[in-house]
Amino acid sequence: MIDYEEMNRVLGQADREFAALARRDRKEETAPEKQQAELPVEVDHSYIASMEVHRRIKEHIERIKAGVDEEYAEVKAANGSANKELGGAVYGLALHTIVFPAIAWYFMTIHILIMIGLGIVGIFWVFATIRFVKKVLNRYVTHLVMKSDPGTKAFAKEFNIPTYGAKIEKCEKRLQLLQDRLIELETYELKIERQQGLLHEEFEAMQTLREVPRETETFSDKTEVTFLEFWKWKRQQKSRGEAK
Repeated sequence: MIDYEEMNRVLGQADREFAALARRDRKEETAPEKQQAELPVEVDHSYIASMEVHRRIKEHIERIKAGVDEEYAEVKAANGSANKELGGAVYGLALHTIVFPAIAWYFMTIHILIMIGLGIVGIFWVFATIRFVKKVLNRYVTHLVMKSDPGTKAFAKEFNIPTYGAKIEKCEKRLQLLQDRLIELETYELKIERQQGLLHEEFEAMQTLREVPRETETFSDKTEVTFLEFWKWKRQQKSRGEAK
């Protein structure tokens, strides 16, 4: 009669011995490959030298980025306060053209000498009001141009005026370029840590990250637009359109 328990015990022992033998064979086969993978890379530039150059490049890029960040913050602040500045100018004009005439009209009825005195002051007030109106109109047109209003975009483009939108876009492109370089520097830092240095080609490629391209977008120095020059430009545009 067959002893199944004994047979299962013998077969189980054989299976365990076979599995152990197979694991040992696989370990012996992969050991050379593992040892080869763990062999250190023959670097051309040492860990200390590579990290020192890496540090200098990173500091250089971060200094440039700090300057662009500052410019970006200034433009955003100017863009945010532009409406308040225009509102203040309009409010000042309202006070000048409404409050003073109302006060003058009230006091003119008190005495003839007061009326004469206010009449003389009124002459200067008229000239001051004309100058004030021109100033507010210039401020309003400049506001439209700097805010990249649809009706003034062509004017700003033709005269290469540094509008808020154009300056913000320039800063954002610049910041993205610098951020990409800092991210690339991080990959070189990981390589230095892993290889304990860099190959010559890697070292040269890392050094090129220091050469940040110059800004390609340049603007004119014109930051204020008068109502008169904008009006003349609009007339020229209209005449050009009629000629076509």
